Amino acid sequence: WTIRPAGEQVPLGTFPMSSVVSTNGKFLLVMNAGYDPPTISVIDIAKKTEIGRTPLPDCWLGLAVAPSGDLIYAGGGTTGKVFELSLNPETGALTRTREFATLSSPVEKGKSLIGDVELSPDASRLYAADISGDSIAVINLRSGRLTDRWKTGRRPYRIVVTPDGHDLLISSWGDAAIYRHEASTGRLSTKIRVAPHPTDMLWINKPAPTEEGASSYVARLFVTASNTNDAYSFGVTKDGALDMLETINVSLTPMHPLGMT
Repeated sequence: WTIRPAGEQVPLGTFPMSSVVSTNGKFLLVMNAGYDPPTISVIDIAKKTEIGRTPLPDCWLGLAVAPSGDLIYAGGGTTGKVFELSLNPETGALTRTREFATLSSPVEKGKSLIGDVELSPDASRLYAADISGDSIAVINLRSGRLTDRWKTGRRPYRIVVTPDGHDLLISSWGDAAIYRHEASTGRLSTKIRVAPHPTDMLWINKPAPTEEGASSYVARLFVTASNTNDAYSFGVTKDGALDMLETINVSLTPMHPLGMT
């Protein structure tokens, strides 16, 4: 007996953690962060083939594309850095350019694990989650220097920058919560309880449909809680408040063990 997988498969490196599509839609970039040396694969989407694999000293989860489309940023894992890479929008060639320290002193090296990275809407600043340091590093991309470091919830996983650039939403593995910080100052404005081990988040810039028609919400936020079998939906009000809308159970069977990650 044989199994024929649906679709087409493209071989990658070990433990592909995250992926982003280039601004022009031609390439898929995949972070490989397993037991083999860490790399970023570039996939030609039309041809469904890998056209390049760029090595990194280390990486973990974070992968972001600049609005210009020619720069990629990767969380540097145990190096305590964020790596910048140049992407040729025509050929897909990926080369390392700059690297940014997320620690203020070389003495602190080895005390951080840099994961998710996200850009401000104008691409002037980069935010990096330090999972070990329970903090967010702020990097000025014009000068390439670390400008600030904010404490946040324990084990920050994903960063979402609101479309207006005013706030950062951070999912905290250790605190079962979402932390909301002002993007300009780092001031904590809200802590929203979710469920054990919140990880990924998705912001949708349109309200949920209602039976009555018009909605009082301007956007929605979806959050996965990886020690449960649920995803959570929040409505975003005009003043930025988050209201829980529903719990979405994604179990395959009623007896499915908890913790689907």
